[in-house]
Amino acid sequence: MIEKWQYILGIFIIYWTAFVASMTFSIVVPILPFLRDIFHFSNIGFIEAIYIFLNTASLIFWGYVTDMVEKRRKLILLLGISGWTLSAIIVSAGFVTNISTYLLIRSLMALSSAVTSPILYSLLGDIAEYQHRTWTASGISLALIIGNGGGILLSGIISEIDWKLSFLVLALLSLGTITVLIFYKFPPRGKAEPELVNIEFTSYRYHITAKDILKLIKIRTNLWLLLQGIFALIPSAILSYYLVSYLSDTKYHGLGIPLSIATLLALTIASGRIFGYIFFGWLADYMFQRRVNGRVYVATISMFLQAPFMLAAFFIPLPYYTKNIFDVNYFITINFLAFAILFFIGSFLGGAPAPTRRATLYDVNLPEHRGTMASLFSITDQIGATLGVFIGTLFITAYGYKTILGASTFFYIIAGLIWLLSIHTVNLDQSYVRKVIQQRTNFFRKAGKKIFEV
Repeated sequence: MIEKWQYILGIFIIYWTAFVASMTFSIVVPILPFLRDIFHFSNIGFIEAIYIFLNTASLIFWGYVTDMVEKRRKLILLLGISGWTLSAIIVSAGFVTNISTYLLIRSLMALSSAVTSPILYSLLGDIAEYQHRTWTASGISLALIIGNGGGILLSGIISEIDWKLSFLVLALLSLGTITVLIFYKFPPRGKAEPELVNIEFTSYRYHITAKDILKLIKIRTNLWLLLQGIFALIPSAILSYYLVSYLSDTKYHGLGIPLSIATLLALTIASGRIFGYIFFGWLADYMFQRRVNGRVYVATISMFLQAPFMLAAFFIPLPYYTKNIFDVNYFITINFLAFAILFFIGSFLGGAPAPTRRATLYDVNLPEHRGTMASLFSITDQIGATLGVFIGTLFITAYGYKTILGASTFFYIIAGLIWLLSIHTVNLDQSYVRKVIQQRTNFFRKAGKKIFEV
């Protein structure tokens, strides 16, 4: 059994690391128009697309390494955190003075932050209780979105003083993460599996092989969830990158709200996702205890429901903001309140797919395959995000923020249709995993150290 203190501290460390890692992505979002002007590079969004591409390209390597090793996972994670910490220190020290240096630093951040996704998901699978995986996974989704929002808030406010200060804060938070990680020992791989919780062992000796990667893609539930990630992340990336710009930019039919106010507004109306993660994380586990595919039902309905509310939000006409200070009268008009409420509800209703997808990853994949599958999931997410950034960068200049942000929500409907397919495959795929782990457990009880080290 995993000790209670080890469980709580381990969960906290994973959540905190995910929180800080997500800031490396979002910290530049509010200052994209600013960076565009100081570096004299109008298509600054392409740099962020390169960030996503490099992050994606290295994911499969780190996922495979995660599943090949067990006791070195923490060391690899520490190296990844050190990479983006160094990048943040370089920026905060003022060494980034042109677009070429900025591209180099963002590239280093992309490659180093890619380490976290497969390792954190693999470690979480060794801690999360079987019956509460969605709830536990909702925590990491919550950490990611709060970190994403925290990076936006931090940069949006501090950058009005000096845009480099937000990178200094990121560096300090990352150094704290490194310090805590050094002194914690994670449980062995597979420890949280229901068949293994009462078995004492220190090392899970199964590991992935190159042939296993193709087998993972052939698991139908994996295939459907990989595919839906592409379509779900196109609108998510567009909204993440350009919602603040829509509220604050003076070009492309933006509203012209001061950056700090626009940042707070964007975080407020998008915070529905936080409450959605908490509520739907609980609901998905509740449904799972009643039927094996109950989680997937909840995620499918949630994916469909968010689209019409977010689309309706961008149908609301909003006038240009003409003040240089906070004007409460602008924000209490019927139109603006309708826009904010509709977007908030849509954000809340979309809270189930992300944690459910992670919980399902654990359910339909063996422990030694989860790091690689987390990487493949992240790759399809990043493909969708890259497409989203490119779509936003290319078409916002022609059609304006409002049109593109609203139209992007149709991709959520496509993702929901693909979720429907996984409802019919998850039962069989999960049964296979439980059968294999039980066979290994039975063999261990008879043959001793053949499977695990004790």
